[in-house]
Amino acid sequence: MIIAPKLLANDYYLHCLRYPEKISVYPGDKINAHYIYDVRYLEHPGNLTEIAYISTQKETLLSQESVIAQKNNTPNNFMDKIRQNPEVIICTEKSLSALFFYYKRFRQRISHTPIIIIQSNHLLPFYAVPSKIMLPKLPSHMIAAVPYFEDLNIPSRLASTDLDLPGWYEGNSLSLLSDGYAQILSI
Repeated sequence: MIIAPKLLANDYYLHCLRYPEKISVYPGDKINAHYIYDVRYLEHPGNLTEIAYISTQKETLLSQESVIAQKNNTPNNFMDKIRQNPEVIICTEKSLSALFFYYKRFRQRISHTPIIIIQSNHLLPFYAVPSKIMLPKLPSHMIAAVPYFEDLNIPSRLASTDLDLPGWYEGNSLSLLSDGYAQILSI
């Protein structure tokens, strides 16, 4: 069953699909070339799996069979890499959904908090907020952050080589981080 997509910021849509069986999915699994944003298992009515993903497309183009096929062919589960406690995680606008999923599902069991930097040349499915978390190794003008991570007290910053937006770092974040951080994970 497909639920009508919800409009998010910057012309992104949150899509939600329900399936009449339990499907085990993890951060790193994809739907329609987009990482899964959230999964809920509903007992009533029946045993349903509700899978959400974010896309710039308004139409939901999937069937139950295509989700199962994509899940089984996606070797991008990065939980083991995150458990190695990198100092910094760099992601794109597409892999950001997988980090939302990871921290929503596993944050109670996480003792290490990395800095999350989103390197994107596209607007994101939320409006950036000024961070309240100080990061002295980063430029002082780099304050644009992800609201969800701010709420969880996880430091985050935004960077782009093409966009010139307030608080965003203008350039490649890898060059910015090369001197100050040893363990960097790119997803």
